[in-house]
Amino acid sequence: MKADDFHLLGYEEVEPAEIWECVNSSLKGQVRLHDVVAGVLGLQVGKFMNWMTMQAYRGTLTGDDSPFKL
Repeated sequence: MKADDFHLLGYEEVEPAEIWECVNSSLKGQVRLHDVVAGVLGLQVGKFMNWMTMQAYRGTLTGDDSPFKL
């Protein structure tokens, strides 16, 4: 699971739902299963953290206890 990969890299607060939201936000229209799998497996920490930062600035992070809330 991608969240476990991020945990091994020191990002213990990352939730699978946040990874799914990040990947889902980059997918447009009707996508095939292999595109979704490639999006999840190819997600890099930098891209995810940029997405989280933008969500925090917009105030659209899910969960009130998110550590990235500004």
